[in-house]
Amino acid sequence: ANGDCFSFGGNRFGHLGLGKSSNCEKVPQKISFSKDSKENEKIKMEEIITGSFHTFAIAKNDKENSQEQNIYCWGLNME
Repeated sequence: ANGDCFSFGGNRFGHLGLGKSSNCEKVPQKISFSKDSKENEKIKMEEIITGSFHTFAIAKNDKENSQEQNIYCWGLNME
């Protein structure tokens, strides 16, 4: 695996991480994290945790010897 992240299925609350809400995504779509990364840096997904209406992902910067990690969250934000 190369660390890319794809999602599909129900997306009513935006919990697929595609930057939009929709009833259903039938074809897997790559999730883009390029807005948060520096140019030419690859973000490698290490762990993905899902719930009914939300998703969390732990990502590592793919630079050699880098220990930098980021946590991404998306989906329903209910109080």
